[in-house]
Amino acid sequence: MDNNREMIFSNDTEKTILSEVGLKQFNDFFLFNPSDSKLTNEDKRVHKNKKTGDISRSTIRIEINNKNYFLKRTVRQSYYCIQNEYKALEYIVKFNLIPANIVVRGFDDIKREGFILFKELDDFISLYDIFNNKVSKEVKIEFKEKKTEIFNKLEKIFINFQNSQFFYRDWMDKHIFINLKNLSINLIDLERFIHKNKLPLKCRIFPFLQKRLRKKEQKKFQIIRDAFINI
Repeated sequence: MDNNREMIFSNDTEKTILSEVGLKQFNDFFLFNPSDSKLTNEDKRVHKNKKTGDISRSTIRIEINNKNYFLKRTVRQSYYCIQNEYKALEYIVKFNLIPANIVVRGFDDIKREGFILFKELDDFISLYDIFNNKVSKEVKIEFKEKKTEIFNKLEKIFINFQNSQFFYRDWMDKHIFINLKNLSINLIDLERFIHKNKLPLKCRIFPFLQKRLRKKEQKKFQIIRDAFINI
C-alpha cells in the first residue's frame, strides 16, 4: 500500500495523462519496470552501491504522447540527492536560470525512497549535443551566430554563482541547455547543488577547502569555455 506516501502533481492535465498510461500511485513511479512497460523507455543513468551492488539511484527516459519524460529515483543513502535536486530548483531562478519542469514528485522520508518525474522543456538543446554535432546544420549555424551572447550570459551566471553561498560540482555541457529563440538557459541534474551550510563539516570549518571546491568548479567551467572557443 502506498496511499500515505506523499505525491504532488504539477497540474490536473498531467495527472490525467499519466493516469491514462497506468502511472497513478507512488509505486507506479518508484517501482517502474522498463522491461514490463509498454511505454518506450531508455535507461539514461544508473548508480549502484559500491558495497552491495544494489541500485541506489537511476534515471529513465519515458516517452508519453510523443513527449520525453525523465524519471529519477533514489533510495536509502542516496535519498538526500533527490531532495537536494528538488530544493535546488527553488534557488536556481535567482541566478537567471530556467528550472526543470517537474510533473510529479513523491517523497517517503520514513523509508527514504523518492522520485521526481521531469518533462522535457520545449525548444531547449543541450550544449553537449551542439558541441558534439548531434544537432542539425541549421541549429549549429544559429548557435554560432549567437554563441558570444550565449557565453557572456552563461559566464555571468557562473560568476554570480561563484560569489554566492551555493556550490555545484557538475558544471558540464550535458547539464546545460539553451533556448536559441530567447537565449534562456536551463541547468539540470542538480543533485550536488548545495548551500554552504550543507557542506561536510570540515569544509564549513576550513575556508581553504571551500576555495578548493571553487577551483574545481572553475576547472569544469573552463572546459565549457574552451568548447565555445573551438566550435
